[in-house]
Amino acid sequence: MKKNTTDLKKCLMYFSRQSREERAYHKYTNDKLMLEKLSINRLKFQLITLKTKYEYKRNVCAIFLGTILLTILTGTWGTVFDLTRKIIEYAVGKANVDPLLVKGWTLIILIFFITATFLIFITALSFMRTLYQLHEEILMVEDVLKAKKEDRK
Repeated sequence: MKKNTTDLKKCLMYFSRQSREERAYHKYTNDKLMLEKLSINRLKFQLITLKTKYEYKRNVCAIFLGTILLTILTGTWGTVFDLTRKIIEYAVGKANVDPLLVKGWTLIILIFFITATFLIFITALSFMRTLYQLHEEILMVEDVLKAKKEDRK
């Protein structure tokens, strides 16, 4: 029983702010030690590579979020959903289809739109997280490069 409570406490502490900050600090120190072992030229190359990746991801993210914002402002999702609903209603009127079938198709389309919206949201969050990590790496490399240049003087 005692072991179960300590395991539960470890699991709960894993998600605490203090534990997250401690893990982030250990990652920072390990990454910084690895960067300090590199030569200045290698650090410059690393910095250029990271900045290039960051700029590319930022541009892609801006286009992606701009497109999403444009579809929200123009009401494209609602228009597509209304068009789909009208197509189903037209098909029902011409083919004498059971209204229950229409409700089923409407539900399927609604689930599709909710899933698409969720996937778009997850993709946007993924872009933002990647940009955050790249920016963090850039700052770390710049810090190590600056320290190495100062030590050289």
